[in-house]
Amino acid sequence: IGMHGAAFTAAIMTVGQSVPLDMLMYYDARPCVFNGLFDYYTLRPLKGYYPFVMFSRLCDLENAVECRSDDGDIYAVAAEKDGKYALMLTHYRPDKAKAVKSVELHLDGTADGIWQAEFLDRDRTMETVSLSAENGKLVLDIPDDGVVLLTH
Repeated sequence: IGMHGAAFTAAIMTVGQSVPLDMLMYYDARPCVFNGLFDYYTLRPLKGYYPFVMFSRLCDLENAVECRSDDGDIYAVAAEKDGKYALMLTHYRPDKAKAVKSVELHLDGTADGIWQAEFLDRDRTMETVSLSAENGKLVLDIPDDGVVLLTH
C-alpha cells in the first residue's frame, strides 16, 4: 500500500519491457486490502497509483528507446515520439534500506537542455523539478523506493 509497493510495481513494469511477456496485470484495483492504488475508504489515489500514470505517459510516446542500467537497484525504461522523450527511473531494493542514490544518465546528445523531473517518493507525489542535461549527461538523486519520470 505504501511507497515500497509503488516502487516494486514500477520496477516490475520496467522489467516487463525487456523480457518476453504477453500480459502484465495488477491485482486488485477494487476497494479491498489488496489494492495499493486507491484508499479503501476515500478512494483517493495512493502512492501505488502514480507509477501507472507515469508509465502511461511513456506509452503515449509509442516508441521504445534503448535504455539500460548498470546498477541492480535502478530500473530504467524510455520512450520517444517526434523528438519528445520520456524516461522512467525506479530505485527499488527489496530490503527497504533507506538510502539516496546519485544517478548519472548518459543521454543521446540531442537530448541536451531542460528536462522536467516528476518525483514520486515518501515525501513527494509527482512534484516537478527542472533539471539540465549538458554534453549528454544528467545527474539526479533518487531516494530508495523512489520513482522519477523525466520528460524532454
